[in-house]
Amino acid sequence: MGLLDNLAGGALGQLLGGKSGGSSSMATKLLPVVLGMLASKGASGGLGSLGGLLGKFQSAGLSSQADSWVGQGENQSLDAGHVRQAFSDDELDDIANQAGVSRDEAAGGLADLIPGLVDGLTPEGSVPDDNSLQGRITDIGKMFGG
Repeated sequence: MGLLDNLAGGALGQLLGGKSGGSSSMATKLLPVVLGMLASKGASGGLGSLGGLLGKFQSAGLSSQADSWVGQGENQSLDAGHVRQAFSDDELDDIANQAGVSRDEAAGGLADLIPGLVDGLTPEGSVPDDNSLQGRITDIGKMFGG
């Protein structure tokens, strides 16, 4: 239960429980979509892994931010503009449609969600192997009704 405790007490727990209703509601809508993308290997719209998600931000010139979420130090924040750098309009539209929100809401919500989610998925300060990641994704999904 260590990961779940870390998430509940960490940045993701704060995001879903400690922010205003709008932010929490947006994170609740986006979390299952992002977890599904992380778990989808080679599927349409799937990132295939946590490394795939991090690679999007690294390719967009946001390596410092991405590295901070994995590392043991403080997480650097994102804003909606950073998310738009990393994801194409089509990708954001797909995420927004799955979550039932607008593209702008999706970009802002992802900016709030991703740093805490990545931090929660990497509690040891490194990207887990695929089997460990899948287990963590399943645990998070169960924790939030998935």
